Amino acid sequence: MTESGKIGLYTGIGVIGGLAAFALVGLVSLMKEAFGSYLLFNIVMGACFGLAIGAVLGSAEGIVHGNKKKILTGLLYGTLTGIAGGIVGVFLGQSLLMRFSRNLGDVPMGISALIHALCWMIMGMFVSLGEGIRSRSGYKLTYGIIGGLTGGLLGGFLLEILTSRLAGLIILGGAITFFYALMEKNFSRGVLRVLNGSMKGRKLALNQKHLTLGHGNRNDLALTGYGGIEEKCHAVITVNSDGVFIEPFSYRYDLFVNDEKTQKSKLKYEDVIRIGEARFLYEVK
Repeated sequence: MTESGKIGLYTGIGVIGGLAAFALVGLVSLMKEAFGSYLLFNIVMGACFGLAIGAVLGSAEGIVHGNKKKILTGLLYGTLTGIAGGIVGVFLGQSLLMRFSRNLGDVPMGISALIHALCWMIMGMFVSLGEGIRSRSGYKLTYGIIGGLTGGLLGGFLLEILTSRLAGLIILGGAITFFYALMEKNFSRGVLRVLNGSMKGRKLALNQKHLTLGHGNRNDLALTGYGGIEEKCHAVITVNSDGVFIEPFSYRYDLFVNDEKTQKSKLKYEDVIRIGEARFLYEVK
């Protein structure tokens, strides 16, 4: 999958999140009278928005890599951060609107839309943190924050000025995931592309300090279907200011770069890496 294709896939996943949010909000709206206060109703609504978009964004990494373990754990982290973001966003929005109402009386439509957009921006930031928290990656947390804030602000403002709630939520979900994927591309130090076997063509973005390659699903790139690869971790890729380095997890494990066995190697453009039966090409972003 190309980088553009990945951005398109993430955007599509965000659109699905927007549709799910619309369905959840519709169900909650039918029970509006059951809530004890308007504030509680809004809190539940905000939690629904965050849950739907956070869940789909959290599972996106696993979907891209075809890793069921990442899909499930990403779903969990994305749901939790999304719910938190929705609740925080609602409290912020209500507080700002009440403050403006006391000072200005009726809040002008433009200011109201901007205030709500700021709340969507906060929610967008939270829902974009799930993958960074799951992977304990500072890189992913950074571009998650930037992408979530940008997509949440832009998508949220459009949602507030559009007459169609469905169209607005679709745009919001798509905007958050689009800018998240765009920031991921910009922060990446290149990609590893699988050259053979069942995962041929699949790419691993080098977008965190440490990435693991191995046979098991706990690895950042789970190489199922390939022989000669260790289960827990066979090789580790390290990304820092000096470049991109690869080394075997243990001196007992074989690792080849350009058909030469190595214990540690700084990767260069178009280097070919071999681990067991799997072969990769290092490409710039």
